[in-house]
Formats: sequence, C-alpha cells, structure tokens
Amino acid sequence: MPPATWCFQAGDRDSGDGVLRLGDRLSSSGQNKVNSAELVLRVIDSPKVYNAVLLLRDTCGYDHVTYHMAFRTNTPSDLPYIQSTYSMDWMIHYMQNQFINIDPVLANGFSRSKPFFWSDLDEDNTKAQKSFFEDAAKYGIGPSGYTIPLSDRHQRRANFTVTSTMDEADWRAKITGEAELLEQIAGILHRKALEEVYGDDSGPVLAPRELECLNWTAQGKDSATVAIILGISEHTVRDYLKAARHKLGCSNISQAVHEATKRRLINY
Repeated sequence: MPPATWCFQAGDRDSGDGVLRLGDRLSSSGQNKVNSAELVLRVIDSPKVYNAVLLLRDTCGYDHVTYHMAFRTNTPSDLPYIQSTYSMDWMIHYMQNQFINIDPVLANGFSRSKPFFWSDLDEDNTKAQKSFFEDAAKYGIGPSGYTIPLSDRHQRRANFTVTSTMDEADWRAKITGEAELLEQIAGILHRKALEEVYGDDSGPVLAPRELECLNWTAQGKDSATVAIILGISEHTVRDYLKAARHKLGCSNISQAVHEATKRRLINY
C-alpha cells in the first residue's frame, strides 16, 4: 500500500529494462510500424505501469505518456498515483508551484467521461492556465496532447495522456487512427495500476451515493446534516449507509467507515 503522499515515478530516455525502443521495429521505408495486437500483449506483460508507459512512448512515437490515478473518488488532488515519462524536473516544478490547482488537463480529465484533445480546451483556458502550458512547453511537454478519462467500478478516477510536439493537424490525424487502440491500452493500464496499488480489484462495489454518505459520515456529519448537503431525505441517507454497511460486511457505521477508508474507497 502506498504512503499517504504523492506517489509518482518519472523518467528519461534511458530508463527501463527490456523496453522496445523507437527504431527497434522499423520497416524498410524507415517508418515505425507498430503491430497493435503485439503492442497490447507487451503492455499486458509489462511488469509495472511505468514499464508500460515507457514502452508506449518509445514504440508509438509519443514524446510523453502519463497515467494518473486519484485515490479519493472524484478528487484529483488527493494522494495521486502517477507513472509518467515526464522529467523529474518537471514533476518537482509542478508540485512546488501547485499547478494541480490550475492544470486544465487534470480538471477536465477528472470531470469528463470522453477523451479530448488539449487544443479543444484553449477557448476555456484562463490566463494562468495558458501560462501553465507555456511553462510546460519549456520542459518539453506539448503543445499537442490527448487525454482519456477512466473510472472503475469503485468510482476511482484516472487519466491516461499522450503528448507530442507534432503539428496539430498531424497530431489529430495520428490520434484518430490510434484512438481505439489507446482506449484499450488505457483500460489495461488502469487495471494494472489497481493491482499495483491495491493488490487486486476485488471487493464490494458501492454506489456513488453510498460512498458520498459514508464520506460525509466519516467527516463527523450526522444523517440529518448529510441529507441537507446531498439534497435528499434523512431516511434515504440512512438507507444508503445501511446498504454500504452490509456490502462491506460490517455490523455498524463506524466499522463501515473504517473498512471503506482501509480500502481507499473514501479518505478523510
């Protein structure tokens, strides 16, 4: 189980063992040819998520590949787990400047359900966010990017992102041809990350409302207060808490809160 801090790994071009390098599988015309089925198998066989992101970067012609999971349901800023090819200098710079509070890719990735191009965010970006992208460019990130939002049966959210310095038109053409493969790989990485972080993905599945009620209860709110916060009846809150307690195999709410926290379904 990871510590209650940022958990991340960043890399450089010489990192990783047994990673297929760009150029290892070139056709006679000099163009990189990637066999989709073989690539998927190699991602599945990668010992860690980090090895997989290195493999994808060096095989598919991306500048960077990143997998980012938030531990708390729908809360991207809480105890993130990150495996990325971004440089360690950028990761440290990102944290020191608290870019997590203004990063539009992160915000959109944890609120949207469908993949998006970074260029589609341009019109909504604030001055600070535009400055953020300019800063990222100094560290070799972007300007072209594509992010796939992910979620699992426990409502845990994650983002899978690939970036490039390619011209936007060429980038869109490349991603359009690879979008289906990328979504398949993103799902594989998410399951692999869950195995790394939690050991496996087994256990009870709690509904979003059940998790919300447990989370507010964990923060000391009684059922009447939770009902007001969520805009539902107190009776309904009690029903959600009862259902959550039964799913977690607990005899009382305190035990249920403890069990849900232990499983990182909630965090307070």
